[in-house]
Amino acid sequence: MACHLYQVRARPRESASAKAPRQNREFSAWIGDVPKPVGLLAPGAFIAGTFCALVKEAGLRVPEDVAVLANRDARGVCDCMIPNISSIEGNVEGRLRVACDLLDRLMAGQTVPPGPTMIHPAGIVERESTDVLATPDKNVAAALRYMWDHLDRNLSVDDIARAAFLSARQLERRFVSALAGC
Repeated sequence: MACHLYQVRARPRESASAKAPRQNREFSAWIGDVPKPVGLLAPGAFIAGTFCALVKEAGLRVPEDVAVLANRDARGVCDCMIPNISSIEGNVEGRLRVACDLLDRLMAGQTVPPGPTMIHPAGIVERESTDVLATPDKNVAAALRYMWDHLDRNLSVDDIARAAFLSARQLERRFVSALAGC
């Protein structure tokens, strides 16, 4: 599996008004050249939201072509972006536990590892920016998830509508509305 790194090129004498448009053009060109589908890890929620907008401007789809994940979970920000941004949930309790353990060892006169200590994240908060089955219509999302989870069954429209708490006709109308841009 290949890893592609996007690096912002600094230009010391560049004005702020010229910097953002140039960086946006460079990112759009870069994301256009990266093999798809691809996952994009952004350092934070605001930048992830910017990446989503630039991906769309480049004629690509989030998450079908480019799935976007923010490095930190800022729920208020992630939930307000369009699409909602998936994120890595920090492990505050784990960090505190490791910090207390290291401090305890230092106070006891023991040695501690000289380098960084790995603290695993609490998990991934999955939202629309990485979920190819996601849609803002929660009932359609439930129907898609139900179909995905039951691929081994011969489902009827009525089965799927019941799982989404809709009539078959309502489900059809909402599917057409939710998936019209696909």
